[in-house]
Amino acid sequence: AVPNTALKKAVAQATQQQTQAYAQAQAAALAFRQQQAALAQATRQAAQEAREASGIWRQMFAVAGGLGIAASMQGIIGMLKQWATEAVNVAIKMETLTTAFRFLSGGAQAGAATLLFLRETANRIGSDFLVLAQSFRGLEAATRGTALEGQKARDIFLSFAEASRVLGLSSDQAQHALLAIEQMISKGKVSREELVRQLGNALPGALQIAARAYGVTTEALNGMLSAGMDSIAFGEKFAAQVKKEFGAGITEAAKTAQATFARFANNMRDVSVDVGNNILRLLKPFMDMINLAFDKSNELARRAATAQTGSNRAAVELRLQGTGLAFKDLSETAQQQLLTLQQGTILRPQDIPAGPSG
Repeated sequence: AVPNTALKKAVAQATQQQTQAYAQAQAAALAFRQQQAALAQATRQAAQEAREASGIWRQMFAVAGGLGIAASMQGIIGMLKQWATEAVNVAIKMETLTTAFRFLSGGAQAGAATLLFLRETANRIGSDFLVLAQSFRGLEAATRGTALEGQKARDIFLSFAEASRVLGLSSDQAQHALLAIEQMISKGKVSREELVRQLGNALPGALQIAARAYGVTTEALNGMLSAGMDSIAFGEKFAAQVKKEFGAGITEAAKTAQATFARFANNMRDVSVDVGNNILRLLKPFMDMINLAFDKSNELARRAATAQTGSNRAAVELRLQGTGLAFKDLSETAQQQLLTLQQGTILRPQDIPAGPSG
């Protein structure tokens, strides 16, 4: 009887456990179906949102296309590539100007002060900074070693820059006006042709302004020009007269829409320069490596071409060997460069392997 009782108890316990397990399985299955239903609903909702978003983007791109802006993601990517390219080009121009003013101004600190003066001037009067900087570079080079060097050259520059804004001259006209003065100073004499055709085409009424600067009639001025007029004295007198006639108008001229847009362009260029400098910081070392690899290959090619002994095959093998070794160095150095970039440093050109020398 005892064994039958124990058996019945064990069967009852097993049945209870099986019933509980089945109930748990049913509950799990129900929960799974509920999760599937929720997932299906979320999927349908996401699909609907995606369709709505797609429609919104299509409308945005259609409007952008109507405004002449990029009308597709491909167009936007293309614009970003173009902007990056332009940023590099602007950064290179700024690097060139920085180097030039470092030399012309007598050092890095003085060169930086000159660039700051030009940037502040461009912002104050609302003119294109790059045009002003390129124009002043030429003027400062022309006045070196003359009586106009230094502050007088800046005064001439400011007179023309402010007059260009007051008169609403284009960037090209403003640049040509300063270029005409620069050429006169470089030659040492002022000719009527330069005054009337070059300076006069850029700055309207240049002949009359010059006559007023000397306190004479235009006929008398023509006689002075024929006799030979010193360009140093002319530059100083002419700039002072330009300042006298147009300087008072700079306050209002600096408030125009043209000036505002020029400031905006300068600010955008500052951003582009920062981006371009960062790109160049990464790109230039690789370009240096590639150029060095080609230099090594070309050197071995010259050695092969001038070899006096051995067959043509030997010369060709020497060329191929040199090219292979040069680009092997390039590959190894590129790998080193990637590692140094991860560490926040840049491999210098002098760190590049010397390559084959035999």
